Amino acid sequence: MNISIVGTRGIPNRYGGFEQLAQHLSLELVKKGYSVAVYTPSYRTDVKNLWHNVNIRKIRFIRFFGALYHFVYDYLSINDALNKEDDIIIICGYVSSFPALFLFKKHKSKFIIHTDGWEWKRKKWNIISRFFIKFCEKFVAQNFPYLLSDHVIIQQYYLQKYHKQTFCIAYGFSKHISYKSLCNNYYLVIARNEKENQIDLIVRAFLMSNSSFELWVFTNKPVKTYHSNKIRTFQNIFDEEFLNNIRMHAKAYIHAYTVGGTNPSLIEAMAYSKLIIAFDNSFHRTILNNYALYFKTDIELSNIFILLENKNITFTEFYKNEVNSKYQWSIISEHYVSMFNQILTHEKVITK
Repeated sequence: MNISIVGTRGIPNRYGGFEQLAQHLSLELVKKGYSVAVYTPSYRTDVKNLWHNVNIRKIRFIRFFGALYHFVYDYLSINDALNKEDDIIIICGYVSSFPALFLFKKHKSKFIIHTDGWEWKRKKWNIISRFFIKFCEKFVAQNFPYLLSDHVIIQQYYLQKYHKQTFCIAYGFSKHISYKSLCNNYYLVIARNEKENQIDLIVRAFLMSNSSFELWVFTNKPVKTYHSNKIRTFQNIFDEEFLNNIRMHAKAYIHAYTVGGTNPSLIEAMAYSKLIIAFDNSFHRTILNNYALYFKTDIELSNIFILLENKNITFTEFYKNEVNSKYQWSIISEHYVSMFNQILTHEKVITK
């Protein structure tokens, strides 16, 4: 079986969730004997045509007109995958791939469209963009047979809104590695600096608490300056071994995402953290249950920092049990293989 993954910024991961999925899923599928290709922009010079036996298909295109080049990149990637007659094409996201999906709708039986979270809820989009994203969502729900969500709430959303059954497979985490000891005198945030990830709220709450600990923020672009020697920011660090070391030795991991399903960063945090402080929404409560401290406002988060000043709360055993039984990439990849087999069997029955 030949499988291709399109719609990401390529592997190894230098950006976010879809790239994390492409990286780890492709590695696991190759181990199982599948031929896997991940589409990658040609400007990525850090990887050649083969990466740990995963085929890297580089797409050349001109980066122009802001983010519009993503539409061109996805179109060229999907077109190339179809020309190479791959059996399964996993499409990460439906917005920038919409022109290709519209033009190649007759090949829909080859496509598995990963819907991600509620993209239209992200604060960076204006009203026109949100309308277009909702239109794309409705289009794929009504016209494509195989949709994939990463959280049961997203799965329920498609069922209730569009009467559409979707596959549901979460993200995974990397295996544990032994690390050198670090002091745990810091709180940790690892997130892209987007409004819906609420880094500013976390920083405000931290300063309000007058905590004696530090706040370490790993992100992709500068954070607003607050003139505090207790706040340390780090940009564009993607080394998994290093980041997992940092996760393991933090006093607590703060996860303030407001949009999305099973955020990969949350699963990684569960694998290595002692305590997770999470924004209070149904996505996070479904995964963490009562084994987290929750907040909705900067005042509530500040009070959590104050609570933890002289108190240790840990849920390590719950986190480890959850990720070991549900979220290992080896387990996640088996769910993908099962999905592939269901799809290919279904198509054979239809064509008879």
